[in-house]
Amino acid sequence: MSHGSIAIEQAEPKGGLSAPELTELLGAFNTVTAKLEESHEQLTGEVARLRRELREANEELQRSRRLAALGEMAAGIAHEIRNPLGAIALNARLLARDERLEPDAVQLASGIGRAVHRLDDVVRDVLAFARETRVRADWIDTAELLDDALAACAGVEGERRVRVERSVAPGTERVFADAALSHSAVVNVVRNAIEAMAECEAPEG
Repeated sequence: MSHGSIAIEQAEPKGGLSAPELTELLGAFNTVTAKLEESHEQLTGEVARLRRELREANEELQRSRRLAALGEMAAGIAHEIRNPLGAIALNARLLARDERLEPDAVQLASGIGRAVHRLDDVVRDVLAFARETRVRADWIDTAELLDDALAACAGVEGERRVRVERSVAPGTERVFADAALSHSAVVNVVRNAIEAMAECEAPEG
């Protein structure tokens, strides 16, 4: 009697992925989907931010162009006004020095000269705007600023009849400002004050 042999082989799985493998695959899919959604939100936000910055940049560019055009127009008008103002100021000074004129006429001519001077200050401010003045701030000595401004006003008509006193309060010996612009501002204030006092009937001084 012959003995037979029995072979045992491992059977191939019939159902594809097992349950643990399917669970792992679904977890990986969910992770990738969540990352994609997060990336999409970040990208959408970045695109919105860039669009907003682009819109603001375009608005700023348009504003700069309008200001440049306005500055050119202001400069042209200022120059057109300044030329006749110079002639008026010259004639007013000549009339004020004419000894043949009556005192009232001399006073009127002097008033015209002061008015022209104020208009010239306005024109100067317009030209400064047209040049797009940039502020260059630094620490400056207050006493020197005031002294320089007073020296610049020494030739203002009426200055000899007005006493100007300057003092610097403790703690303000230095100021952080643009030296040139501050000088112009103080000169304008002092000059206007001198001219106003010279025109009024207040006691001299």
